Amino acid sequence: MENNFDWVTKAKRNTVLFRKIYDPVLGKNHYVKLNAKQLLREVYSRIRILGKGSVLSIPNIYIKVPYETLTKKGKPITRQRFLPIAAIAATYEEQVAEGSVILPEEECPATFKGVYLLISNRVDAPEEAARTYTKRWKIEVFYRTVKQNLGLTSCYAQSEPAHFAHVELLFTAQTLLCYATWCNKEGAEQAPSLCEVVRYFFNAGCRIRCIKQLIQVYFDTATERFASLIDRFWPKDLELRLWNWDYYPGTA
Repeated sequence: MENNFDWVTKAKRNTVLFRKIYDPVLGKNHYVKLNAKQLLREVYSRIRILGKGSVLSIPNIYIKVPYETLTKKGKPITRQRFLPIAAIAATYEEQVAEGSVILPEEECPATFKGVYLLISNRVDAPEEAARTYTKRWKIEVFYRTVKQNLGLTSCYAQSEPAHFAHVELLFTAQTLLCYATWCNKEGAEQAPSLCEVVRYFFNAGCRIRCIKQLIQVYFDTATERFASLIDRFWPKDLELRLWNWDYYPGTA
């Protein structure tokens, strides 16, 4: 928000929301505190009629956000202000993903009978925010996959270039796996798993033998298992230039 980015996310069970209501007795607006599940209960009958895959915008919903200001004496102070948000109820098909992580109670999304709540700063375009979240969810699934199965967060290098190289290798492994699965979609042979691609293809041991002006490198790769991938992607010749070593300085 400080950098003027648009955002959209699922409301969690402990997300505190507010509804703006006009009080005729006091003659002014005030904000009533409520949670995401209360909102979903209120709109459930309406969104159930719309059917699966539908979205429903809920107006007059706010959240509290802190901001820095100065007192009358010029001292810095943190205050709270009410920010209008787009609250969108959306339906989903309940699925338990394989290898999913059990989150703490307060981190779980707020749901009610197959309906969850999205919140976004795009009050002017709630439907567009819901479509954007649907696209972003694919990124979340991919991130969970590479974190759990490929070790995205298990890089212990201390240099930035090494981290870039680590991430690129993981993405390459995922790409090779998708390619292998696509090639074997008719079931001709079993495609390797994510762990096998990393363990036997990228983490293969090698032996280097130097003979005068000749350097020979022997890779201990399970060639039979990865024969088709090596045949398609392995270069016929490899020329090492100075810029090859400078591409990731400090990692050679």
